[in-house]
Amino acid sequence: INQDKIEFEFEQIIVGACPLCEGAVIETPKAYSCSHWQKTGCKFVLWKEIAKRKITLNEAKLLLTDGKIENITGFKSNQGKAFSANIIVENGKIILK
Repeated sequence: INQDKIEFEFEQIIVGACPLCEGAVIETPKAYSCSHWQKTGCKFVLWKEIAKRKITLNEAKLLLTDGKIENITGFKSNQGKAFSANIIVENGKIILK
């Protein structure tokens, strides 16, 4: 209780440094996103599922450290066709190439 208000503090898993600002990327139920989004409006987000493939915590950490992960398999197009791709962080956005 803080000044007659109930406040909750949840343990957050820090994934890495935000590529856009000074914040930390944290794990949320649906994404890995910047912890400063409420304070600064930072829009960095790495969704936990891209093209019907789940992105693991270890993959998210590697992507934030190296800026890319090469030749990942298991993606599916909107038509249901399987494909592989590189995931790249470019100007704070996640890109499949």
